[in-house]
Amino acid sequence: GVMVRRPALGAAVAAALGAIATAGTSSSVLNDYTGAAPDPPKSSWVYPELLEGIALRRKKERELREYVSRKGPALAALNADRVKRCRAASSSSGCEAAQRKYTDLVRRLERETAELTWGSVEAQARRSRFTRDYGCTAWTDEAIAELKGHAPLVEVGAGNGQWAAALRRAGASIVAYDDFSALPLPRKPAENQGVLQGNESVLSGWRLHLRPRTLLIVYPEGDLLLRCLSRYRGEVLLFVGEGRGGVNATEETFDLLERDWVVERTVQVRPFDGGYEKLWVCRRRRPS
Repeated sequence: GVMVRRPALGAAVAAALGAIATAGTSSSVLNDYTGAAPDPPKSSWVYPELLEGIALRRKKERELREYVSRKGPALAALNADRVKRCRAASSSSGCEAAQRKYTDLVRRLERETAELTWGSVEAQARRSRFTRDYGCTAWTDEAIAELKGHAPLVEVGAGNGQWAAALRRAGASIVAYDDFSALPLPRKPAENQGVLQGNESVLSGWRLHLRPRTLLIVYPEGDLLLRCLSRYRGEVLLFVGEGRGGVNATEETFDLLERDWVVERTVQVRPFDGGYEKLWVCRRRRPS
């Protein structure tokens, strides 16, 4: 017999939805702003191109979910037929034919989900190369120069260390940490060697107490930025990511940023297609 696996459409679409989430899935800001709102809030963290991108991401997510509802039953039926035939020891030719039909459909669905998510299979391959070389978003010379001006640096959530490596090549002093709990990116061992095991707890450790460093955080996920800010005591924050409603911080995090930090300037970075990241140079508000 054969090992019965979860229907591949679920895995393919989960990967596609995960890719949209990585490139950016909208958050609660879309409940208030769809990209067509005439009066967006007066905030450094909200900008029209991101709001338009959030609306587009919602549209892609709906299309993928509709795709699942259309294609799922056909794949489930083929999978059931494949399992039934392959469990019947007397029907090896029937098993092979059912396996071929199932595999052909899976490949077509994978191709179509790639097209729905990235626009084409080629774009999906470009995304893979991009994350290998740069991480989830790429730097510019201007961004590297700005970051170098705030050295020495400490980076938390450094991933495979591409940004840290670029900064070291530019002559900046940086110590990079990651707990390696969420690394979907292709690993580059030569660069990964420069990333130490650690999480936001290093920000309240004795090493930074003895020699303070400016916090750099690039494309954080979930509440990582919030956890870092709860421990960081420095005056300057260097955040690379999307603004309010994007993929890199929670609403609670942006509420804290609005309250306790001032955006001094933003610097352009080089997002992958469909990304709206910036380098945000923030300074802690002084008590009034």
